[in-house]
Parts: sequence; C-alpha cells; structure tokens
Amino acid sequence: MASRKQLAALVLLGLCAAAAAAGRELQAKKATPYAANLYEAITKAKLVTLKAAIDASGLTMAFMNPNLDVTLFAPTEEAWQRFYRDCAKPPKKAADVAKYCSLNKLLTANKQELQQFVQYMVLYGKATVEAGNDWWPKGRTFVKKPTLFNKNIMRLRYLAPYFEAHGTGRDGNVTIPNLGAGRSLLHVIDNVPTYSPLG
Repeated sequence: MASRKQLAALVLLGLCAAAAAAGRELQAKKATPYAANLYEAITKAKLVTLKAAIDASGLTMAFMNPNLDVTLFAPTEEAWQRFYRDCAKPPKKAADVAKYCSLNKLLTANKQELQQFVQYMVLYGKATVEAGNDWWPKGRTFVKKPTLFNKNIMRLRYLAPYFEAHGTGRDGNVTIPNLGAGRSLLHVIDNVPTYSPLG
C-alpha cells in the first residue's frame, strides 16, 4: 500500500504534467494565426465598417492575399461612430477634421480617395506589438514607418500602458494586438487613423 509521501509525490507529478500540457496548449494557441488573410480576419473580428470601406474601395482581393506582408490598424465600430460625430465639433486643428461624416458618405466617396484612406491604415512589414522592439520604442520617442498610401508616414511608440499609432491627422491606441492573418498582422485600435489634410 502506497505511503502518504508516495501519494503526494504522484499527485504533484500529475499536476506538473497537467501544467506542462496547458503551457504547450497556450503556446500553440498563441502561435496559431487568427485568420488565413486580412479580409478574413476583419470579417471574423466583426469590423463591419472597415470591411465595407475595403469593398467600396475595390481593395477586397488585395486584402484576401495570404502572402501580403503588412500590418493593418483596424478601427472598431465605436471608433467609426466617434469619427462621424467629430464632424459636428469645431476641430482643434485642421488635421482633426473628419471628412466622412456618415457611413453613406464614406462608402460613396471618390474611389481613389477611399483607397488612399484605407491604405493609410496599412504599414509595410509586421509591426508586432511588443514594448521596446524596433517598432514600438519606449517613452516619448516615436519611430516613423511608411504606409501603403504613397509611403505617407505613421508614427508609433509605446508610452505605458498604451501602444500608440499616430497618423499625421488622427491617432489611435491598440486595444487588441497581434492577430495573425496569413503573413500579415491586424491590430484593432480605438480611433480611425488618418493623414493630413484628409483628416
């Protein structure tokens, strides 16, 4: 008959094995892509307005490409509502002006302008959210990165606890980071990043 010490050792061994298995499962989940491509990730995350803007701009097939190697800053539905509401407020500066004051105005905009508007939310390469890496320096220092819109610049920094994406117009903070989508990344943010003078 097993002694109490032997039983305790067996229980401890079982707990360690379970913890190790849980750790492997967590690592596997972290390494598993969120979606096969950016368009699928946008759909899965229920980012309805961004999806509609991509469709209206004619960029759907580009976002479906699993080999696209970029980072998308994807506004929440609440961010779009704030964007529309800002039309009714006097802007603090010209760059804060929201050009599209409703979903209808957004989706019926000039196609080339809408493409540029969407492309500004996309950076070349994978901007993995991690404090202090080459993409997200700590403190008040910004790193400038080119977007797909004629390489217009977006500025990134980590100012604890926020990972900030600063457009030359409007800025946002990352709320859900590092969603893998094919070779790309999607970060959900709390504002609609824009470039000046589009705002």
